[in-house]
Amino acid sequence: MKKYLFVLHQEGGCDYTIECGTSTLEVEAQNIAEAYMILNAAYGLEANMNYRGEEIEIDAYEISNHISKEELKKETEEFNEYLKLKNKFEEEQ
Repeated sequence: MKKYLFVLHQEGGCDYTIECGTSTLEVEAQNIAEAYMILNAAYGLEANMNYRGEEIEIDAYEISNHISKEELKKETEEFNEYLKLKNKFEEEQ
């Protein structure tokens, strides 16, 4: 199984400063065609990839290295510890 990330952009959001016309969906599928079928089922997209009669732009990404929240937190903590020790070492020089 592969992981795909879809980012859907619909014009006419509520404010240009925030992405209220944008949605994301992460999908696990065998291939991109199956992922699009899951996307279609989740959002009820028509064959022409419209949503409720309005055109949307879809960006699709294949995620090759998925990191869980726990792994990301651990890596961030380790990196912060590294920076702290590096700064301390540099101050002592």
